[in-house]
Amino acid sequence: NIDIECVFVGGYDDNINQMVKEYELEDVVKFIPPLPYAESLRYLSSANVSLIIEAICEEGIYLPTKMVDAIQTSSGMPRWMWFPKNPCLWIIPF
Repeated sequence: NIDIECVFVGGYDDNINQMVKEYELEDVVKFIPPLPYAESLRYLSSANVSLIIEAICEEGIYLPTKMVDAIQTSSGMPRWMWFPKNPCLWIIPF
């Protein structure tokens, strides 16, 4: 038995909520409305894994600030990042 909780903080599309219901994942997937900045950092630092999703666009045109927050608040936490084909993240060494 694996105990997993996937928490999305911030805005989300109603289609995602519908998929969660369709696949009966309500006990696993949680949605939290946007949080004040300091509270979001506390939430991020308590996570085991962070997933950063850059905006949908042809090319990455900005550096996702949540990626910087994840790097600052996580000591060794795995970070997964989803970004466009030509992201500005390529310029950052990890």
